[in-house]
Amino acid sequence: MNRAVAKKPKRDLGGTLERVRRGERVVLRRGRKAVAAVVPIEDLKRLQELEDEEDLRDVCSALEEASRKGTIPWEKVKTELDRRPADAEANPSDERPWSEVRASLERIR
Repeated sequence: MNRAVAKKPKRDLGGTLERVRRGERVVLRRGRKAVAAVVPIEDLKRLQELEDEEDLRDVCSALEEASRKGTIPWEKVKTELDRRPADAEANPSDERPWSEVRASLERIR
């Protein structure tokens, strides 16, 4: 497949889409920097399939590890979270306060 650079995609959107329909991959640039690509739908579907395959491999790997090493019971995790010092909730380095994390975990469970 050919690759092309769309210099004026707004002005020539119809032409750009026609090139993509014929199988070309069009790279959109801002100045010299490539910022996006317009690709045939088949390319997008294949990319999504590859991502799904990778996700499945990750899940299988995690399940295998859990099977080998075991898991931590929910009650133990909850107890550890409850024991966390109160000042940890105010720690600005944490992305979310522990109370929110606990609440999220409760909803999941």
